[in-house]
Amino acid sequence: MKRIYIALLFLLAGTTLFSQNLINHSGSEIKAIMKERYKDFRLSTTTKNPTYRYLKYENYLKTETLLFFLSEDDVCTYYKYLGDYSCYNAKIAEMNEKYKKIDENAWIEELEGEKYRIELIKGEWFFTLTTRKIDSSQRN
Repeated sequence: MKRIYIALLFLLAGTTLFSQNLINHSGSEIKAIMKERYKDFRLSTTTKNPTYRYLKYENYLKTETLLFFLSEDDVCTYYKYLGDYSCYNAKIAEMNEKYKKIDENAWIEELEGEKYRIELIKGEWFFTLTTRKIDSSQRN
């Protein structure tokens, strides 16, 4: 019974995870925030990509991944949430609750006078939610 309870806690933690926008935060700030607030995610150094500067975090069950893409100045320019389809329904419900849906696969987040587009892409084995700041020239 105790194992079932612990497993349920891990699943519930993942469904409401990552509601904080870290665009414009430095790599060191992201590491501190992730360590403090998202304890079930661990920094992964198992893969390297020479084209992109990024921080990769995975949850304990490896059903969720966060990729923070950094500029040359070590500032987050956008991030991606990758989730196993076991997280899909809860994550979409969370997106619909927290953000304004603008089409079938996109939402807008408004934060401190800035707008961010969150776009859903469905893959064969997992889905991706990419968050990017909307350039002021693209705003309506």
